[in-house]
Order: sequence, then C-alpha cells, then structure tokens
Amino acid sequence: MKVDVDALHATLSHLGGATHEAAKDGTSVTITHTQDTSIGRTEIIMGNTAEAQRGQLSRSQTGDTNWTPYYIFGGLAALVLVVVMLAG
Repeated sequence: MKVDVDALHATLSHLGGATHEAAKDGTSVTITHTQDTSIGRTEIIMGNTAEAQRGQLSRSQTGDTNWTPYYIFGGLAALVLVVVMLAG
C-alpha cells in the first residue's frame, strides 16, 4: 500500500507542477488522471478551464464503456435478420 501512496504522491506532484507551468504563461490547461490501486480509485482533474472547474470527468475518462456502437450494430443485425426472414 505504501508503494501505491508514494506513486500517487509523485503523480499528484508531477501533474500539479505541469498544470502550474502551463497556466503560468496564460495557457488554458485541463489535466485529468484516473487510476485504480490497492488504496482505491483516484480521479484527478486539475486546471484553469471551465471543464476543470466543474470537476467532473467524462465517461471515457472514468473508464466507462460506451455501449452505443454495440446497440447500433445489434439493431442493424436484428433488422437484417427480420428482412431476411420476411423475404424468405
């Protein structure tokens, strides 16, 4: 667990430094990072943009699967199957 805590600390330090350096010269920056370790799930969002201020990660950033393409493919396959059955 200590290794995970030390790695998280290093990650936070690195991301914080990168965010600070980018924002220092007026650049808009949003940095996100998500990881699962023995200490739990950590979701980090830093920056000076509206997205960072909202503090919410997108579905892809949190690791959620986008099922929409599968639903579309399944619907098309079902439609083809119905057409084949009605034609035959």
